[in-house]
Amino acid sequence: MSYLHHKSPPIRIVRVLPAPNGLELVLNTGDRDWLDPATLRMDRNENLYCAVGPHRLAAWFLPDARWEVLKRADERDGGWVLHTGQGPAPLQLDAGWPFRESPPAAPARPAQG
Repeated sequence: MSYLHHKSPPIRIVRVLPAPNGLELVLNTGDRDWLDPATLRMDRNENLYCAVGPHRLAAWFLPDARWEVLKRADERDGGWVLHTGQGPAPLQLDAGWPFRESPPAAPARPAQG
């Protein structure tokens, strides 16, 4: 189950579909888009985001979609790369925010215990 924080991005990535030419994203809006690895970012709570659509709006990966992306990443030469259908793409998960709006508030993770 996921919770919507009032300041978090309304667009959610619900599925990631591997394809020969990259990773296709299925959004909660019913739209589809291709993942641009250069826009992937991870916040301090390990929530994963990327830019989607023509306006490059921030979208948050739901847990299963997040796993579909991260299982294709590995550490190489002190950095991270994502293996897509187009070959390895360097990741800058902690780089500056590439989206038009300011960074979203991170959805809180449920307490474990």
